[in-house]
Amino acid sequence: MTNMNKIVVLGNSGFIGKYLYDKLSIQYKTYGLSSVECNLLNIDEVKKTLVVLKKNDILILCSSITRLMENSIESMNKNILMAQNIALVINNIKIKQLIFLSTIDVYGVNIIDEYISEDTQLNPYDYYATSKVVSEFILRKVCKENNINLFIARLSGVYGHGDKNKSTIYALVSSAIKNKKIILYNKGLDSRDFISIEYLFNIILNSIKINYDGTLNIATGQSFTIKDIAYIIKKLSGDSIEIVYKKEDLNSRVNDIKFNISKLRDSKLLNKKVDFNESINKYIRNYCES
Repeated sequence: MTNMNKIVVLGNSGFIGKYLYDKLSIQYKTYGLSSVECNLLNIDEVKKTLVVLKKNDILILCSSITRLMENSIESMNKNILMAQNIALVINNIKIKQLIFLSTIDVYGVNIIDEYISEDTQLNPYDYYATSKVVSEFILRKVCKENNINLFIARLSGVYGHGDKNKSTIYALVSSAIKNKKIILYNKGLDSRDFISIEYLFNIILNSIKINYDGTLNIATGQSFTIKDIAYIIKKLSGDSIEIVYKKEDLNSRVNDIKFNISKLRDSKLLNKKVDFNESINKYIRNYCES
């Protein structure tokens, strides 16, 4: 790490970006920029603001118009434009490493493989997922041309401190604590592989340490049904919690998500075991204390 100058986190006012910025600042010289400090849609502003980037720096791109914010042609084009502008800047600077936060939604809803891996065919099904596929292509091309290591982290659902109204885990825990009930759709049989923000940070931190280059699905390899998660929350927060089943949610995207994380295990970025019950218990305690 002696030849690394600093880390720049774009999107440090969001849930994930803020957590990464706060934690990385403890160990490294870290700059955080939100859309207020740097409008990634304006190339002149991007060039002016990112003049702080030098050859051996690391850039983490967390900024994005998420599906929860907007999912339209306009938001898709804006996300792609952000990637284009970043590509133009790093093309001239030739930084050491770029870390881009993508999504497992790039695989789409009609997944043939029983377990999703990095070799699963890409099949984005909406504007948001499409913007990530195109952005990955743009950044991969500019990084290859300039010998910049690119770590594309395709995230499954992330939860943790600061995720208010931004994760399924928050919705389930919030309903359990506030309303003493958890509402489940599709009989709660949809399965998910959620990751804690601490788990993600550990992977990002290790990727910086070894200057990782490649694309990885960031998951735990352990999928739980929403029903299972609801009952874990019920057990940890009190048996007075009621589980309520409602009619099928027609907006449900993927019924069953399971990952083959052998490539992640082989990457040397994992060095901590995951205990989902322990992680949810910690989440509930933090929620009640906040």
